[in-house]
Amino acid sequence: MGHMISAFGDSTNTFFKILLDSKEDFDLEYQAIGPFFDQSFNPFEAPFVFNPSGNLLALQSRVGRIDFYKFDRCTGELTYWKSINKPNVNENIFYGMEFSPNGQLFYLSDRYAFNQSRILQYEVFEEDILSTEIKIGETPADSMGFLDLKLGPDAKIYVGYEDVQNWPIPKRGKFLCTIENPDTKGLACNFQWNSLYLNGGTTVGLPNIPNYRLGRLTPAQPAEAGPNQAICDGEFTQLGTPDATGKMIYSWSPPDGLDFPSFAQPTSSPAQTTTYYLTAIDTTICPEYGTSYDSVTVTVKSDCHIQVVPVVTPDGDGLNDHFEIKNLRPGTEVQITDYLGRRVYHSANYQNDWPDGSLVLSQGVYFYWVEDPQEGAVAGRVVVVR
Repeated sequence: MGHMISAFGDSTNTFFKILLDSKEDFDLEYQAIGPFFDQSFNPFEAPFVFNPSGNLLALQSRVGRIDFYKFDRCTGELTYWKSINKPNVNENIFYGMEFSPNGQLFYLSDRYAFNQSRILQYEVFEEDILSTEIKIGETPADSMGFLDLKLGPDAKIYVGYEDVQNWPIPKRGKFLCTIENPDTKGLACNFQWNSLYLNGGTTVGLPNIPNYRLGRLTPAQPAEAGPNQAICDGEFTQLGTPDATGKMIYSWSPPDGLDFPSFAQPTSSPAQTTTYYLTAIDTTICPEYGTSYDSVTVTVKSDCHIQVVPVVTPDGDGLNDHFEIKNLRPGTEVQITDYLGRRVYHSANYQNDWPDGSLVLSQGVYFYWVEDPQEGAVAGRVVVVR
């Protein structure tokens, strides 16, 4: 599914849009937005182009103006963003234009005199885009004019030109020029003359090259619940992966044994083996494309040698006064931290004697790390109740 956009006409700001889907009948929609444009062009000029991500449209006018529109690929809605305005001096006409592969730079061919032409580069996302103009190529006087620009599948931008000395019957160009590194600012983008020989010639246009790399919309960070894990009864483990975008919504199900089911990385301590299902939604795109799913199983083992009692009630009644490890072996190392990660206890040879009364503990959740000399390390939560 996608949208087809057209914006042809004189003295108008109306776009024609068609939603392309599986239906046989297409619905034609209209949207009037942005400055009025004059498209009484000759057919040599390219009226608009999308960036490689398909979310930014550049529309040119012969009077020396380029209008940029943000495009919502989900809804098909356009939003006017900014313009390049240049004075119409000596037939300052824009012909070809193209975005760099990374979408950060914008190139156009500028016929600023009848027999003089340039290739200009702009930084798209700068507030004053016109102030970033850099000339990266120019034709010799009274010779040729740059015309169409096309981003090729090899990530180079190809430039056509014509010999204007023979106007109105232009001499066909035997070569194409190229911008070798179009993602690079300034002259380092490496404009090259006559870099591709044509077994024939081109007058004005270049072939249409579809953006095969665009693909469908996908979440910036798909759901990733993490690998399956195994824990002992009373232990905990962390699920998921960090949210690198800050724009995701998470939901874990079932919530049993989870501390924060709406977090990217909740802590899990189920009473029994549980499979958790994760739904992740990218809020920057429409839900039908931005929603992804994953799952993870946490197995609770019943044959663990290290078994802890996850509750401490240090009231001196002889019941659960200390953090107890059953089957405790000599040389077992224990570390206890609070919810901020601060260490409150450590022993290289634990004797089931924490807390020992030397520190007044606040009621709440603490985290243990236990390393048995034979079984290895386990971690979990212990609750101190007063």
